[in-house]
Amino acid sequence: MKRTGTPTFVLTIPLVVKPEEDRVLTGYMEAGRRLYNATLDEALR
Repeated sequence: MKRTGTPTFVLTIPLVVKPEEDRVLTGYMEAGRRLYNATLDEALR
């Protein structure tokens, strides 16, 4: 049975931060990405 598509949209808002905030946020995002990928890898095994 084919699923009917629901209307969706994506809103992109630029995030304006100071350079030191950028470094911190980048670190958090990288840590989150690595944790997600490691968890996904274990789940797929």
